[in-house]
Amino acid sequence: MNKPSFHRALTALCLLVALLAFGSCAKKTEARFPPLTLSDANTEALWQRIKVDASYDTWSFWPGHDGEREGQAPHGPYHRIYVNADLIAGLPSPTRTAPEGSIIVKENMNADRQVTAITLMAKIKGFNPENGDWFWARYDLEGKSNASGKVNGCINCHAGMRDNDFVIVRALDAQ
Repeated sequence: MNKPSFHRALTALCLLVALLAFGSCAKKTEARFPPLTLSDANTEALWQRIKVDASYDTWSFWPGHDGEREGQAPHGPYHRIYVNADLIAGLPSPTRTAPEGSIIVKENMNADRQVTAITLMAKIKGFNPENGDWFWARYDLEGKSNASGKVNGCINCHAGMRDNDFVIVRALDAQ
């Protein structure tokens, strides 16, 4: 092989390697699923959705709330908040209402920044209309839930943000 051909082949190989490396760093497009229904309003179906069907930790962080953040009780001193594509697609929401099918997952962390629990809000049409149709759940790391459904503690804490569809972290109409 002569030198110009070798250099062209080497350049082409380097470009291919760079493209493959860059492509593997890009965030994968989240799989979209039909909105959860009333028959899915249980902890097993929700765990299946966030851990098996689509691993929540590949979802986007809440816009403007990337990575670990300081938290508060009952979620722990640190947290990370992930949101599914249905919610991202509905932002900003001029009506300050999350779209049906929205799921918000919060990793609750201790002072050592270790995940100790997973809490979520899932918008299920008809589940609880007087409280935004949110299904609430708290899981241990193996998927066992110790609180789910119309959880009074969750509803009461988030009720101060009723005009923002019970979402505390950020206004749903924010740009």
